[in-house]
Amino acid sequence: VKAYSCMGLLHAAIDAAFELRSKVDVGEIQRIDIDMSEAAYAHGGWKAERPLQVIGAQMNVAYAVAVALLDGDVLIDQFTKDRINSDDVWALLDKTLTHHERAYDHLPIDEQLTTQVRLTLNDGSTRTAKVVHPRGTGDRKLTNADIRDKYAKLTRRAISAERQAAIEKAVLGIDTLDDVAELTALLTPAVHSPLG
Repeated sequence: VKAYSCMGLLHAAIDAAFELRSKVDVGEIQRIDIDMSEAAYAHGGWKAERPLQVIGAQMNVAYAVAVALLDGDVLIDQFTKDRINSDDVWALLDKTLTHHERAYDHLPIDEQLTTQVRLTLNDGSTRTAKVVHPRGTGDRKLTNADIRDKYAKLTRRAISAERQAAIEKAVLGIDTLDDVAELTALLTPAVHSPLG
């Protein structure tokens, strides 16, 4: 199960950004360097330019790291047009450089998502975090509570709280439903766009 609403190759960078977020004042960041394996770099290491569309934001590591540092989340709220075009996001994008770290290409296959994020602060000091297995992979599988939390965040603007709770109850108790039509009836009605 993916932890974030973007390309899976970016998840290690997001986890590294979350690790660093509590250790820095985002306003003090002078530069962000992101070291990635070839696959992640080739698919997500490109330089973003305005205007950036939703799918582009979901596939760009600099964008994902920026909103992780600023918002502490990389879910649906981070991919609205307003958030994508926010000046605070673009200020960090302009400070970000991505690098293909060839050594990561030679790691065991289950470690090739390894990504390092290095923040250089205005005083010249650096903070670094490296993630080998992002949340949702290896021994870092998402818990049921993590999955419920993600579901709640992803659906809160799309459906009412009552419907959200009813769907969760039906899914968690699917083995006790007399008829699966109870669940499909909850899933069938129209929803609001979660992107606003």
